[in-house]
Amino acid sequence: MAILPAIVGFLPMPGGALVSAVMLTDLVKRYEVDAEEATFVNYWFRHLWVPIWPLYPSFIIGAMIVDVSYFKVIEACYPVTIGMILAGIVFLRDYITLPNLSELRFRDAVLSLYPLILVVILAIILKIDLAITLLLAVLVLYIHKRPKSKQMIRILKRTVDPKIILLIFAVMFYKDLIAFTHSAQIFFEHLKELKIPTHMASFLLAFVVGFAVGIEISYSAIALPLLTAFTGVGSDFIPKNLMLVFGAGLLGVMMSPLHLCLILTSEYYSADMSKVYRFLIPAGIILATTVWLAYLI
Repeated sequence: MAILPAIVGFLPMPGGALVSAVMLTDLVKRYEVDAEEATFVNYWFRHLWVPIWPLYPSFIIGAMIVDVSYFKVIEACYPVTIGMILAGIVFLRDYITLPNLSELRFRDAVLSLYPLILVVILAIILKIDLAITLLLAVLVLYIHKRPKSKQMIRILKRTVDPKIILLIFAVMFYKDLIAFTHSAQIFFEHLKELKIPTHMASFLLAFVVGFAVGIEISYSAIALPLLTAFTGVGSDFIPKNLMLVFGAGLLGVMMSPLHLCLILTSEYYSADMSKVYRFLIPAGIILATTVWLAYLI
């Protein structure tokens, strides 16, 4: 349940956690996993690679703003991903057992994951548009599985959900509203007026923007341009400062009730959002602690 969303996390897409949530449905039912716990595991592990994977728009924009290579961003921000992994493992520690390698069959693993492997090959290696890639993968899966017409109708009903479509439009509109009203810049000016230390003000700004918008691209596109004096640009680049901004932004996004992945996964598993936060808040504390330790050390 942790590995599948982590693999899907290599394929950035809006609300992508819904893809892995669907893949985990049988496991959730078979082992009677609590809806809130299933939501947390799928949601959290889906986002492990956001700070270090150069297919994420937040990563690309961040690298462009601070004017450094992708490798330097990875070198700067890997502690954030370590914090994400540590927080996830803490909540899975009672379930982790060492696998019997003699029973693992590579062929079966490949066959069970071939739709995802196909997407990776088409989208990342062959660089085919993700929308076309997903349609091709769906077509291959349809030809292989041959679902009945009743099954297809159920799939379409769950897919074309007006509530989900409306949520996507609402979140994207809210993101643009934050940028248009310059709310982030005004907030940062207030922080400076209060004479809050620069590193703390930068952390708070990135966190608040991420939390308010709930989309990864927000902290790199809205907050980071206001913080280039803190992170440095080009030859003046300060890796640990960028890591602090990225870590704070991702923390805000992961805690945000506006995050599409959290909304869609909770809807899919019929989870109580407030109960999901019983997992999210401690995980966020572990992530924040890891980021600050990496920054101070």
